[in-house]
Amino acid sequence: NDAFLGHQLSITHGGEYDWHFDMDYLSRWGTDQLARSAVWTMQALYANDQLRQRMAWALSQILVLAVVGGNFGGQTEMWLNYYDIFVRNAFGNFRDVLREVTYNPIMGDYLTFKRNRAFDESNNYPDENFAREIMQLFTIGLWKLNPDGTRMKDASGQDMPTYTNEHIMNFARV
Repeated sequence: NDAFLGHQLSITHGGEYDWHFDMDYLSRWGTDQLARSAVWTMQALYANDQLRQRMAWALSQILVLAVVGGNFGGQTEMWLNYYDIFVRNAFGNFRDVLREVTYNPIMGDYLTFKRNRAFDESNNYPDENFAREIMQLFTIGLWKLNPDGTRMKDASGQDMPTYTNEHIMNFARV
């Protein structure tokens, strides 16, 4: 794949069940789920860039989303676009991945920062969910760690947190 030309590898599939993958979204038989899975599976199994596909899959297991509870369950193209973030940035840096994921509407809906507002004149604070999840789940975690993976301790023997609530409040304003 050439980044300047886009992803031009064909998706190979065929056989008697092909009609399942061309149905309307949110069909009563659940074939919309098959369409999303079929595209991903065919790329993962047959694409010429297997290392890129495996890296993309690994990144997608870190920056996870759930179909359940969101507003985009039947919109296969949006999910494929989200996954393409990881394909595009499989060999890039994590900052670029995080930036694209942050601007993605599915993540905005999932982590409730879509239409988020900064602190305003009526004393409404911004939603801190995204800021907390980015630091806690997707990046640095709750506790500072030693090179062997054990938690660092402060002078009084307490576990050392990686961030405070003040960090969360400031990050949420962004």
